[in-house]
Amino acid sequence: MKKKLVIALLASCMVCQGAVGSTALAMDANQYVDVKKTDNFFEYIEKVTDEGIMDAEKDGEFGVETKMTRGDVIDTLWKLAGKPAKNYTSKFEDAKNVDAVTMAEDLELFDGLPDGFFTDGKFEADKELTREEFAVILYNYAKADKLIEMDTDAVADETILDAFDDKDQVDDWSKTAVKWNIGYTFLVAVGEDAEKNELKIDETVTKGQVAEAVAKYMSEVEKVEAQRYFEETVNSENKGNGNAGTNSNKGNSNKGTANKGNSNKGNTNKGNGSATVDDGNGNGDNAGNSGAGNGAGGNTGNAGNTDQGNTDQGTDGDKEPEEHVHKFVPKYDWVHVDEQEGYWYDKLVKEAYDEVIKHDEVGHMEQQLVKEAWDEIVKHPEEGHMENQLVSPEEGHFENQLVKEAWDEVVKHPEEGHYEDVLIKEAWDEVVHHDAEYEKQWVVDKEAWEETVHHDAVYENKWVVDKEAWTETVNHPEEGHYEDVVVTPAWDEPVYEQQIRTVCKECGQDMTGWSQKDLSAHSKAHVLAGGNGGWKEVVKDVLVDTIHHPAVTEKKWIVDQEAWTETINHPEEGHYENVLVSEAWDEIVKHPEEGHYEDVLIKEAWDETIHHEAEYEQQWVVDKEAWEETIHHEAEYEEVWVVDKEAVYEEVWVVDKEAWEETIHHEAEYEDVWVVDQEAWEETIHHEAEYEKTWMEPVAAHEEWGLVGFECEDCHWVVGGPKNII
Repeated sequence: MKKKLVIALLASCMVCQGAVGSTALAMDANQYVDVKKTDNFFEYIEKVTDEGIMDAEKDGEFGVETKMTRGDVIDTLWKLAGKPAKNYTSKFEDAKNVDAVTMAEDLELFDGLPDGFFTDGKFEADKELTREEFAVILYNYAKADKLIEMDTDAVADETILDAFDDKDQVDDWSKTAVKWNIGYTFLVAVGEDAEKNELKIDETVTKGQVAEAVAKYMSEVEKVEAQRYFEETVNSENKGNGNAGTNSNKGNSNKGTANKGNSNKGNTNKGNGSATVDDGNGNGDNAGNSGAGNGAGGNTGNAGNTDQGNTDQGTDGDKEPEEHVHKFVPKYDWVHVDEQEGYWYDKLVKEAYDEVIKHDEVGHMEQQLVKEAWDEIVKHPEEGHMENQLVSPEEGHFENQLVKEAWDEVVKHPEEGHYEDVLIKEAWDEVVHHDAEYEKQWVVDKEAWEETVHHDAVYENKWVVDKEAWTETVNHPEEGHYEDVVVTPAWDEPVYEQQIRTVCKECGQDMTGWSQKDLSAHSKAHVLAGGNGGWKEVVKDVLVDTIHHPAVTEKKWIVDQEAWTETINHPEEGHYENVLVSEAWDEIVKHPEEGHYEDVLIKEAWDETIHHEAEYEQQWVVDKEAWEETIHHEAEYEEVWVVDKEAVYEEVWVVDKEAWEETIHHEAEYEDVWVVDQEAWEETIHHEAEYEKTWMEPVAAHEEWGLVGFECEDCHWVVGGPKNII
């Protein structure tokens, strides 16, 4: 809630007579179909609706159970903050120019959320928000707002989560924020199971839950603002009003406070007025505070509470009286609003603000000499290689050395033989009978000839238009019927007759025709009940007959169909005629020859003799059985060089290229260096506040529910209330 609102309301309370505070438009009890006056969340939705922070989800429906997204929650807090406009773009690709998101970044509302909450540099406004994530964001908002206490007992309480069955679902990254929300009852247990007390921290937060938390937060802010305003007001009054000091007897028995700093404001029992000096025995002189009267009373011995049963609250000895600390909450009541004429006023559209533009330093790149050009003389040593040169050759002789011992080899020879053709089937003759062969041949029955065919003339039945299509407009009168309509309904007329009736004087009971005994008993009953007995005779109108009057009717024309205009589209009119399409003509048709196919013998039937040769098969014939042969191999020798004296070598340096000097020229070396022409600087551009002319509609005198002051929860003292205390 905007801080300026509370101050404005307080100022109105001080100025207006009769405690007419600033107008607070109360939400219509029937504004939303899903929010009833009897619902326990009605007051929260009423508050956020009246302040323009939340509104209908769709026509006539608040959407209590609607699941909230990131964008919904941040937009709600942006409205709570007064819709601040930021003159820079968001870091998120999909929310570059969204004021609500830039505000959230500026206030660091996303601090403490887990890694991976944002992905790919996107805000993702349509992504649903859990109750746990909402608790962290609201906690960060309050921390940035700096209006209500953050280091609460609930945050320090290590056991506060033990009251919930699903406490283990609360993550470490949210634990401080969740406990803080629980302490203020911004976050409460949810669920339909009465036997379970669960936070359901991982469920999506609903619109009704956000409305409750925001409304409760606004109420906490109002309490803080009220207390702060009261303290500032009292301090201001104490600086300039009457005797606001302690008892003049600083060393005696009475240490009571003489005055709270408000001289003669009309409420004697609040410790207001000129303090009287204690008599030294613990009893102050109460000058006018014995009741609820008004005057310039002082309360030294009596702390201003005589009308609450404490006639003497003076202390004795050195005991200091305990000072009462007021805890103020907003007080609402029906207030009268006078008639107001309409007028034009300048509506603030955008606050004045300073835009700070950071200019980068201005400069250019230059090449600066790093190293002068120079000649390098490189002395190259001679080049060469090391070689082994023979000093003395090796000496030795050749010898025959045994390579392989003599040995016998056993060779297994396979059997030897050849293949021969063996007769399997004798030669034989086969007689095959072939049937006679025929061929289809064309036999002409009639030679080709020409025929002349006569074709008659061809006619076609065609439409001939006699009259073009046209449009006709026909006006039809209204259609209806007559009905009997009742002019005067049937009724019964009562007929009365004046008669003398006997009635009870006490209750008016008609007792005509009663016996004397019944009359006496009725009268006695009234006397025993403390009333007056007796009866009397009176003249009364008595219904004796009823005259029935039949209903009066009249004929009335009832319209069944209003007069109407009909447009009739008439098609064209005409007739069909035979029209010559093709003249009569003769066609010469050439007929091909006519005939048929017959089977003609081409080859007589015959017998064919086929001679089959004898059939043979190759078979193996053994000439020599398999056998083994032993072959003797002599020992094998080779001639080998036997060294008698090793060769002697010496490693010698062989020069390939003599040593020489080389002059290498190195060019000067430069590097690109940034030269600053103008240091970076900040420029502040002041933007004036923007206003637009707005018409304030006239208001008729009426009663409204509004803030009338602030009431202490303990002693019920009303500041800025109906009696105009301040």
